[in-house]
Amino acid sequence: MSTPEQKKRFYTTPRGEALFARLLNPDYGTERYPDPRGSFHLPLALDAPAAAELDALLEPALEDARASGRQKCLAACNEAEREAFRFVAPGVLECDRSGRPTGRRLFRFRTNAFYPQTEGARVRRALPVFNAALERMELFEEPGNGSLVRVAFSVAPYCIESMSLAGLSLFLDSVQILRLNARARRSGEAYGFCVEEPDCPVAADAAAPSFIPNDVPF
Repeated sequence: MSTPEQKKRFYTTPRGEALFARLLNPDYGTERYPDPRGSFHLPLALDAPAAAELDALLEPALEDARASGRQKCLAACNEAEREAFRFVAPGVLECDRSGRPTGRRLFRFRTNAFYPQTEGARVRRALPVFNAALERMELFEEPGNGSLVRVAFSVAPYCIESMSLAGLSLFLDSVQILRLNARARRSGEAYGFCVEEPDCPVAADAAAPSFIPNDVPF
């Protein structure tokens, strides 16, 4: 029987924007970087204050992973490789298309799309998804970029002894969707619409027609 200290701990992120999420259909990677077992993943973009909040939440786990990774790598490496030991913390800097930093950081959460059962059978994982009211949601398509979400996740340290490299993996456990954007579709604002209010400005290219609609010129 597991003790309370051995039980899986769940963490919850601050709210951020989902980018290229795969929560419904397993991702099998690309020809160059295949993922033959399939996975679900969600890269989360956090602004600087939210990223700092997540860093503080993970600090104890990061310290443990750094210590255990160093110990494992140093025990298996020669002296030259020990000098090259690196610890990779989660959260890379986001850059725009021109390579300039946006001020946000990207945290990648991932989990296997299938888990094994007896006799070699595999069962597809059903990833729990909730809305802002904490009700279970059924997704019919992948969340679009910019969807506002929070992620529940667990962590585990890893060590690649041959590369003298260690880090902390973030495992995707559940997602709360606070604002869902349709995938690969233009927003209402892109068509010139806005929230319907009395003083709603009209776009310049949405001016009234030059003739009354009922006055058909034929």
